[in-house]
Amino acid sequence: MKTVQHSIPGWMAQNLKIVDMDGQVQSLYLNVAQRMIHKTIETVQLAKGCPVRIIVLKARREGVSTYAEGRFFYEINLRPNVNAVVVSADLESTNKVFRMAKRFQQHMPKHLTKNTDYSNRKEIVYSEPHGSAFIAQTAGTDVLGRGGQSHYFHGTELAHWKDAKAQLGGALQEVPDKNSMVILESTANGIGGAFHDMYWQAVEDWKFSKNPANYLPIFLPWFIFPDYQMAIPEGVDFKVGIPDGNIPYEWVEIEDEMTKKYGLCKEQLFWRRWAIKNKCQNDLELFHQEYPYCSQIAFSASGRNVFLASKVAEVECKEGIRCILIDDNGIRPEVVVRSMDCWQVWRKPQPGCEYTIGIDTMEGTQADPDDPKSNYDLHAVSVFCRDTGEIVAVYLGRGSQRDLGNQCKLVQKWYNDAWIAPELPFGMVVLDVLKEAGIDRIYQRQKADEQRVESDSLNLGWRTTIITRPKMVDNFRTAFHEGEIKFWSADLVDEMKTFVYNKEGRPKHRPGKHDDLLFASMIALQIHLRLPFRPAPYPHATTHDGEETEHKLSLSMAGAKDSWEPFDEDDYDEEYTE
Repeated sequence: MKTVQHSIPGWMAQNLKIVDMDGQVQSLYLNVAQRMIHKTIETVQLAKGCPVRIIVLKARREGVSTYAEGRFFYEINLRPNVNAVVVSADLESTNKVFRMAKRFQQHMPKHLTKNTDYSNRKEIVYSEPHGSAFIAQTAGTDVLGRGGQSHYFHGTELAHWKDAKAQLGGALQEVPDKNSMVILESTANGIGGAFHDMYWQAVEDWKFSKNPANYLPIFLPWFIFPDYQMAIPEGVDFKVGIPDGNIPYEWVEIEDEMTKKYGLCKEQLFWRRWAIKNKCQNDLELFHQEYPYCSQIAFSASGRNVFLASKVAEVECKEGIRCILIDDNGIRPEVVVRSMDCWQVWRKPQPGCEYTIGIDTMEGTQADPDDPKSNYDLHAVSVFCRDTGEIVAVYLGRGSQRDLGNQCKLVQKWYNDAWIAPELPFGMVVLDVLKEAGIDRIYQRQKADEQRVESDSLNLGWRTTIITRPKMVDNFRTAFHEGEIKFWSADLVDEMKTFVYNKEGRPKHRPGKHDDLLFASMIALQIHLRLPFRPAPYPHATTHDGEETEHKLSLSMAGAKDSWEPFDEDDYDEEYTE
């Protein structure tokens, strides 16, 4: 794509009209957010001969859509036989986009105005021989990407599209690889989904490769926009970091940091307080979603995540040793080069330590029931050290349950005859393998786990029910937030990032994501909390001894030690690669 010698922002200001926030028709002069996008496009991608591919995480009303439509209108007026397609999240937004385009067309200077074949059906089509077109469509209503090439494609509020991954996948196939432009933008809408995943993939790509041919991530915080500040009324005693009136302290506790880190003035902070109260109904999380100051806050605020994003971000992920266990005159790990159907081990069994193992077998369900192409769930196993509070090994796979059971019986023996609990009813084959191997430290659940009565049962294994599930989630969440659980698994971190409260308030993975390893870890923690720490008094231990005893949540109160030291990675690698 070639850029002409004259200024594109100058062309927009001279020839395009918009309606400003005061309802006045004005020339399109680029604001600070629009100039940032324009500079990125021109200097980072076009100047290096790359097609334009950008993905923008933004605050409300910063003019990103206006820039995209203005830029596209410029392009279709200069280039013949090209199509500009704008796809919005809903019909109302599509109507707004098309009204903007019609205004552009109506106010164009006469010497630049081109004849049109029609300017309705949410399309502006220029007559031959020019033949270029502007098309406005609605995600989930119109068929995207099936009607010819889209040389300029704008997906607006992508995070709010229904089935965004599938729709975008079809639409982008119609965008040529060369001389084309794709602008994807949105406010955040929780962790997970096409926009979230594409944005963070772009961040990672730029961080590690600096390749301008890939999608470039652009974050536009609220405070760069000059309209987002307000004069402090006379007589109002406004102090940074100190609440005034009846506002809660959590609104203002970050103000000092924002002043030092981002150079915010009092007028910007005053507007922020005003906007939380008057634009966001006193909802700080809603303000963070609509007017984020950093990208992590934007996504975590909008998703009702079960686990605090700030705590999840503190986890230091490390690659463990990938192996399978074999038994040839003693159990030992054999290193493998794969990521599925194998263990990832961070700490080998330590003499004198006790362990619990939670097993969540795959149920054959898809990660997104509405997407027939989504991945199926996984087998997941988590090994928890009761002495240190560490998850020392995990297993992920989709092999047969008997193969999984064979690995589980070996890991149970390897980790000092650990307590083990397969989830039922889907883990019956694994349970059979454990029983056939003569393993007697299998968790025996009590009826109180499933009913609100106290009565022993002979049932082995763990069941996740409407009674046990809330305890599992709450216990694991509290222990994690209080620093009682330590782990290095990137897979577990990914699952925690996308584990959210759904519309019914039920904690569940987001569509297209998984929670198998998370629930295996929850099971391992539950077994730790429910069983006596040491010594084990009898086989198939149960939590019932005549009266219900509730363990303290704190792992130290449950018998775990508080102190621990990170392992020496170099020494550990040598032990496993001999």
